[in-house]
Amino acid sequence: MCIRDRFKSMNSTTNSTALTDEEYLLLEETYNAYWLLINSPLVFFMQVGFLMLEVGSIRVKNAKNILLKNVVDTAISGLVFYAFGFGFAFGNQGESNPFIGESDFMLFGYREYFFFFYQLTFCSAATTIISGAVAERIRFEAYMVIAFFLSGIIYPLVVHWIWSSDGWLFELQVIDFAGSGVVHLLGGTVAFWGAVAVGPRKGRFVKGKIIQLPGHSIILCCLGVFCLWFGWYGFNLGSSIIITNGFWIIAERVAVNTTLAPTFSGIVTLLYHRLRFREYNLIKIFNATLAGLVAITGGCAVVGSDDAIIIGSIAAIFYESSSNLLLLLKVDDVLEATAVHAACGAWGLLACGLFARPEFVEQAYPSYTHAGLLYSGDFYFVAIQLLTIAIIFTWATLTGGSLLLILKLLKVLRVDESTEEKGLDKTAHGSYAYANIQIKISEYATVRRDLFA
Repeated sequence: MCIRDRFKSMNSTTNSTALTDEEYLLLEETYNAYWLLINSPLVFFMQVGFLMLEVGSIRVKNAKNILLKNVVDTAISGLVFYAFGFGFAFGNQGESNPFIGESDFMLFGYREYFFFFYQLTFCSAATTIISGAVAERIRFEAYMVIAFFLSGIIYPLVVHWIWSSDGWLFELQVIDFAGSGVVHLLGGTVAFWGAVAVGPRKGRFVKGKIIQLPGHSIILCCLGVFCLWFGWYGFNLGSSIIITNGFWIIAERVAVNTTLAPTFSGIVTLLYHRLRFREYNLIKIFNATLAGLVAITGGCAVVGSDDAIIIGSIAAIFYESSSNLLLLLKVDDVLEATAVHAACGAWGLLACGLFARPEFVEQAYPSYTHAGLLYSGDFYFVAIQLLTIAIIFTWATLTGGSLLLILKLLKVLRVDESTEEKGLDKTAHGSYAYANIQIKISEYATVRRDLFA
């Protein structure tokens, strides 16, 4: 019997002021449902953050195209996850096989809508990560195909392996509390292969030089980062799933860690760029802040506040190193999704294996018997976290990478050179996002200083 039915069946005329066991249980379930219902819109609001960050990071001639992609991929992920993605992820939980869910397609027979809605917002976030990496040159139709398969198959199976009580990695006692691996490493890896497959934007790398193609609005970027950070509290706090039975203690720890890690990641990057380049690079600071959020997401419930500071600070190093490596490899990832989400998502999983405290693991995962290496001396947990990183990367490569390769071989992945030069807004959508604006084809571009000197 679902919550609403049990409310109807309760005897509202009882003279006793004390709660019966059934009433107490119902009250707990109500609080837990409400907990997810208030956190789900916060996670969904992250789509606004993604949209602002992406639009601000690209050139004005492609702004409308990015807006459309973000709206439509949210719609596609919602439709596909409802139709069969949720069933593959959580279907028949407790009785399904270790690799894929087998029921609850289109929510037939499933009544816990609050849980479905919360998981749907995560699916939308994972899908949107790819958009920024391939911006300004991917065909709209090709991107919709990618969004379809990621939402319906690629993402849900990883969810089942790690977050379903039947999942084979869950049985091995992996910890990824809110999705450093499930959401960010997975989405970031597909984003990496997307950037590789579609190729760099015209003029990005010229005769060995790295050419800056600046976005048109640093203000939108800043607003996007704050929207994402705000929504991240729903992302991480809500992943406790329940708030009763002492789980509010976990939630308050998550809130603190979700604040400290990005704070220190951003500060470390700020100081690095000031000391090395004699400047405060806003885009780098913005992305490093997001990198800290990604890194703490996996272990935010099982690490202490001092651990969160270390994790966030090291995330800045992972981000900077990965960003520079991509430039050396001449991979044009417009929003640095690979560095932010893939590299720091992997670090987030590994950090769990190092910093997870036994007492916090016992609170969040009562059935688990392992904890972080630095606090327990147990190498098993590190090994499981490393295995999970390898599994997610391999799965994303085999599925997302293969899909991108097929689209490339069919010559439907990238727009033609003329369309890219004129801008996708004018050619694909008939007009620019901003009225009364003139776009010069020979847009401003500056040669970036040699980062590796």
